[in-house]
Amino acid sequence: MINKYLIGGLLLAAVALALQQWRITAAQSKADHYQQRAQTLSTNYNQAQQVITTMQQQMAAQLKAQNKLNQQLATLKQSANDQQNKLTEALHADTELKHWADQPLPAAARRLLF
Repeated sequence: MINKYLIGGLLLAAVALALQQWRITAAQSKADHYQQRAQTLSTNYNQAQQVITTMQQQMAAQLKAQNKLNQQLATLKQSANDQQNKLTEALHADTELKHWADQPLPAAARRLLF
């Protein structure tokens, strides 16, 4: 009789150990999955950081180029204004040139304007 109880107890202990082993295996599997997920997220984060850094560098270069173009545009506008002022002064100073400028445009030129 004791043998039956002993065998039953041993079987119950074996089932409990098997269940515990299954729980450990399941937990290890989850841990492995989460570890892989963490590595993937870390890799994605690093790639995103590299993209952000590259984009920031490109944006800084584009802003620098835009500022340079704005400076060139301002210089060109100033040069055009200076040239216009010189022409206006020359027109006022030279009566012959003023007379020429006051003449109406030829018909062919008027057609090109409209």
